[in-house]
Amino acid sequence: MDWKNMKKTLIGITLFLLIFPFVLSQEPNVIIGKVIYNGNPVENVNVTIINERTGEKLHAITNADGIYSVVLKDFPSGWEYGDIIKAVAKKENLEGTATIVAKQSQGYQWLNITLSSGHPSPPPSPPSPPDELAIEIVEPANGSLVSGNVEIRGKVIWEGNGTISVEVKIDNGAWHPAALDNATEYGSTWHYKWNTTNVEDGQHKIYARAYDGEKYSQCYIIVEVDNEEVSEEKGRQLYLDVSLLIMAIVMGIMISKMNKK
Repeated sequence: MDWKNMKKTLIGITLFLLIFPFVLSQEPNVIIGKVIYNGNPVENVNVTIINERTGEKLHAITNADGIYSVVLKDFPSGWEYGDIIKAVAKKENLEGTATIVAKQSQGYQWLNITLSSGHPSPPPSPPSPPDELAIEIVEPANGSLVSGNVEIRGKVIWEGNGTISVEVKIDNGAWHPAALDNATEYGSTWHYKWNTTNVEDGQHKIYARAYDGEKYSQCYIIVEVDNEEVSEEKGRQLYLDVSLLIMAIVMGIMISKMNKK
């Protein structure tokens, strides 16, 4: 080998040794892959590339060979070694996903995606506790006709934090505590006795509110009070009671006089 050829060889080796470490350290700027359905490539598929660390997204569409590609440095915040890169492909009712870890040792990384139609339904979630305080009046019904002594009943649900209390008021009157029944971790029924003869006949609002130590929940219904028949019945009963009392007194006087004779 003459000196000129040896010189070229040495220059080539030197350049290779200088460039090779740089090539190895290059960022994997390109994610490339193929989208497949039933073993065949699919064109015009929308592919979304997601950096799961930052949540940022890149978009691509497959060509006639089902190939897509994106450049990772196009992420607004760039990328880092070890980032989880997720690809989501969708076309009509077909969908597929795949993930890969970004590595510094490769300039290109393949991420193929297989499409499938339909996905199994996830198992039903267990019931969760209510996320807010709520109260309801169950009896009497809204718009109903009431008279005499009425049992107001309802239910309340809450998050299970703190101590719950329920109060009831009629129209603009004062609040009065209601009794809780069958309390559980997330709710309870409650009741309150109301003597409707203490108000005039006509429409009245029944308010109920619950308090859990932090916030209130309130509701109301409207009922029609009609105690006219109750008053008439009480009058008839009073008349009968007085009549019987007078008859008993008269009979007592007559018996007393007869005994004296």
